[in-house]
Amino acid sequence: MLALLLALPAPAAPVRTPEGLPAELVHAVESATGGRVLAAEPAERDGVPGLRFRVLTPDGRVRHVWRPWAGPRERRR
Repeated sequence: MLALLLALPAPAAPVRTPEGLPAELVHAVESATGGRVLAAEPAERDGVPGLRFRVLTPDGRVRHVWRPWAGPRERRR
């Protein structure tokens, strides 16, 4: 019985991302890594604002990827 439960795929966890995160950025990270974005959180690198992504790679490892991002922009009228 335990073997059957372990053989079932785990349900996919929802992607936790900051509000206003553009889908293009998530797709760009997934395309670059070949994996699936699990989460994203604001992070700075050398004083540059950006996002730190947790990505599940095709070989089952979790990898961290940073991309610059200034945050959601207000719409111009």
